[in-house]
Amino acid sequence: MRIVIVEDNAALANGIAYRLRDRGHAADVLHDGQEGDAFLAAESADIVVLDVNLPGLSGLEVLRALRARGDGTPVILLTANSETRDRVAGLDAGADDYLVKPFDMDELEARIRALSRRKNIDY
Repeated sequence: MRIVIVEDNAALANGIAYRLRDRGHAADVLHDGQEGDAFLAAESADIVVLDVNLPGLSGLEVLRALRARGDGTPVILLTANSETRDRVAGLDAGADDYLVKPFDMDELEARIRALSRRKNIDY
């Protein structure tokens, strides 16, 4: 599975990528919103792990642009924003899931597995 990680915290992004690669996945790492948006416009992914607070474009702007292009790739938002209104805004912008930092890598992997199981199901 090809997973794109857009996260400005290099240590966190690389830690996620390392764990996913160790599990046999391809993982692309990008560190700002503009870079992430350009990459996702040109390349395909099976799942996107997207930080909300990015330099350049915010994660929500990247997500909205992805959805505006008609791209239905599953997206898990990562953020330190844990308020209900923040989670609702992320889900309403088109996210498939929302994970609050700090998080456990086992939970992120479980959420990736859950999204991958549902990826080809028509609602």
